[in-house]
Amino acid sequence: MNIFQARLKEAIENMGITQAELARRSGISRASITDYLKGKYEAKQDKIYPLAQALNVSEAWLMGYSDDNSNAVDKTFTFTITFDLPADLTDELYKLSSKLEVSISELLKVSIFKYLDVIKLDNLAIIRKKQTDNKNITLVVNNWIYSILKRQSTKYGLSTDELMYYASVNAVKYYTSIDIK
Repeated sequence: MNIFQARLKEAIENMGITQAELARRSGISRASITDYLKGKYEAKQDKIYPLAQALNVSEAWLMGYSDDNSNAVDKTFTFTITFDLPADLTDELYKLSSKLEVSISELLKVSIFKYLDVIKLDNLAIIRKKQTDNKNITLVVNNWIYSILKRQSTKYGLSTDELMYYASVNAVKYYTSIDIK
């Protein structure tokens, strides 16, 4: 049994919930959760955060990077990142966060998981384009999210602003393409 599989099982048992309830709470299909528990495959980065939130454990613990399963924010392992995004994109993100009834911080964290763990970032020329009329956004992230940003930044030679621009544009495209009630 791999670490992720064992810890997912442990967290479900500790919460006293069913796979169906975990699927409802996390938004991840019951079939995927069953596959995780059977060790068929491990969850991708964009699925770890909702699983950890639904199970009230830390992402790092769930993935086997920490022995502390506490979901409490430890100030010694948080980073405050401020980045610039075009004003119109920032306004779109705030509208989306309101429509989805989540904080802008949660929306951006999901965007980091969903759009930065990719094999190839497309349209790098567009990402590097200088933007005028920018707005600052400040995001407090844990060590794990910060390491994702740093790893992808180094890998592609992009700044944090460029990475967050890429993730944000793709988040807006995705969420505006689905029917949000």
